[in-house]
Amino acid sequence: MAGGKETPRQKLIGIMYLILLALLALQVSSAIMEKFKFLDDSLQFANNAADRNNDKVEQSIDKAVRDNGSKPKDVQVLEKAKQVRKEATEIKNYIDKVRKDLVDITGGLENPEDPTSMYKGAKSETEVEVMMVGADGGKKGRGYELQKEVNSFCADLTKVTGKPFPNIALDGKEDKRISSPEQKKKDFAELNFAQTPMVAAMAVLSNLEADVLKHETNALADIQAEIGADEIKFDQILAAYRADSRVVAAGTKYTAYLFIAASSSTLKPTFQLKEEIFQLKRVKVN
Repeated sequence: MAGGKETPRQKLIGIMYLILLALLALQVSSAIMEKFKFLDDSLQFANNAADRNNDKVEQSIDKAVRDNGSKPKDVQVLEKAKQVRKEATEIKNYIDKVRKDLVDITGGLENPEDPTSMYKGAKSETEVEVMMVGADGGKKGRGYELQKEVNSFCADLTKVTGKPFPNIALDGKEDKRISSPEQKKKDFAELNFAQTPMVAAMAVLSNLEADVLKHETNALADIQAEIGADEIKFDQILAAYRADSRVVAAGTKYTAYLFIAASSSTLKPTFQLKEEIFQLKRVKVN
């Protein structure tokens, strides 16, 4: 995945996803429902923090461009950052709309005044499957549109940044985390929403949003590195001299060249020597 190593928050979200998979394999009970809700709430909290951080990164890019004189190339970098933020916001809003609709069709919250309260239809599976997969396995549910929209976002990031951003919404055969042969036969919608309690589906959507935010974070980091990329900024300056001779006889003229060298501590230049090798062939002359 583009963007380098994962942050501690991203690693934590990955662990939460593994916990989600483990909980899905357990028998459904009220205690399990509460754990799903706790997992969903935790993912939402982490996602909100990541979103705020990405907003700060965009502001930092904007400030750096202005401080650098708003040069045309840097302005283009800022536009790329804004495009990434715009597309990420759109897909996050789309996922949030799916979450809201799932809550509504399963009866809403037990306490409408408390957004963290348990869902009335936390255990509902049929409503989730019909909405996300389709009635009677028709495969016309919103899960297929969701997969298309999320993966289109990944393709757009690749286009904007010029770096590969792999798809997030995967079918069973594409997801390396899935080892069961039966699960690998399922498509994205079936894998995540078929025979799945509503509260677990909410956690799945939160994890999907976390992956979107991770892609956004990595894209912004790549873009931020492009500011002033065509300039070399020196932070080390050295005064030096070179004399024609180390020894000067008394009364003779002393000559030396004074110069100043500047370098950057962030750059590591390399030198290459190309050698051309000519092969001589002996020709026998009669």
